[in-house]
Amino acid sequence: MTPTAILDPAQLVDRTPARNVDDIVAKLYLHAWNGETKPQMLGRMQLISDPVEAADLLMQPDHFPKYYSFLTELGRSRLDANGADWEKRRDLTQPLYREAARTANRAPLTASYARWLTDDAIQSGRIGHALLAAASEIFLHALGGSIPTGPVADWLLTLRETAQFAQHVAMFDPSPAQHAKLREDVAQLRQDLRGLLIKDEPLKHYLHDRLVALDHSMDLLGEVTINLFAGVETTVASISWALNILARDPEMQAYLAREVALHGTDAPALSHFIQEVMRYCPPVPLLVRTVAADNQTLAGRPVAKGDLIALSIVGLHHHRDHWNDPASFDAKRPEFVENSYHRRAYLPFSAGPRVCGGLGLARAEVAIALGQLLQRYRVLPVTTPITYELSLNLRPRGTSQLQFEPL
Repeated sequence: MTPTAILDPAQLVDRTPARNVDDIVAKLYLHAWNGETKPQMLGRMQLISDPVEAADLLMQPDHFPKYYSFLTELGRSRLDANGADWEKRRDLTQPLYREAARTANRAPLTASYARWLTDDAIQSGRIGHALLAAASEIFLHALGGSIPTGPVADWLLTLRETAQFAQHVAMFDPSPAQHAKLREDVAQLRQDLRGLLIKDEPLKHYLHDRLVALDHSMDLLGEVTINLFAGVETTVASISWALNILARDPEMQAYLAREVALHGTDAPALSHFIQEVMRYCPPVPLLVRTVAADNQTLAGRPVAKGDLIALSIVGLHHHRDHWNDPASFDAKRPEFVENSYHRRAYLPFSAGPRVCGGLGLARAEVAIALGQLLQRYRVLPVTTPITYELSLNLRPRGTSQLQFEPL
């Protein structure tokens, strides 16, 4: 199967050993396109991409708890907590995300993107910063916050670099000096974010009151840090992928603009396109779990306590048995248009009890942001393939270099 030209073939090289986390992403794509679906070792992790094994892994969080060693460097949160601790952390934020995503509350989401996606921001190459600021504003408002989010977007850009380094430290063999630098960088980031959030009295009081109601003490700064980074980055990464892909398909871009003009951001064509974006370029390409106890099995085969199981979301989304021509990007993919796709082979937000808490909010934001941009601008054509980088989320490089022509 010949890979599509959407991703840069020069980056998709199966290097052994992998030099960095981007090389690991390349392996995920190449293994899937080569039809390699059996479990195999990826460093010290056991890589799987079978939908049956994926379901077994994700539906049993007590047997296969999350393993995010690099996240703990940034702070404890619901993303890397397990058991009762996770349940209390979930209860702190989950109702707030759900409320913000309700259809009746779409007006504030639309207003946030309209406020930040100004002509000046878009025409001056600052669309990446504007998207971060808009998504941060929505996130913090959902938690009761009110501070201006331009500085938060600046902070997130710095955090991206640290998260990428932290992920490298978690997957490879770091030196003591690298560990020390990571701890130093994280301490500075926490101090910087604290300096921003300490000014937000409504946010502090709202979350503190919820903590009291839940009778649970936790590091609020760590919780907000990781939720902010994970939630905002997932949303912005998906919008960025969509814009980069549309720049390489002017006909599809014009078609979607017409559909949004007719049907708004709920246009089925836009929804199918976003589904395909998240299939081809899942925000989180790899989920890692650990085996919690002896005598465990995964879809009937034995696994040992302490084993690291890495679920390739890329592998699921490009699985030959469940997708027609999975290496090709198809904005009108029949599996989505006909709603016939295999539910266990499409997990952009994970699945099971630990499914992404902000998935409804993220989907709404992606559609709203793209709808606004499609109605106001044409993304000028780009002929070169897309390169990517992994920093917790899989993100395209070069979004700020895209050019936009007002309609």
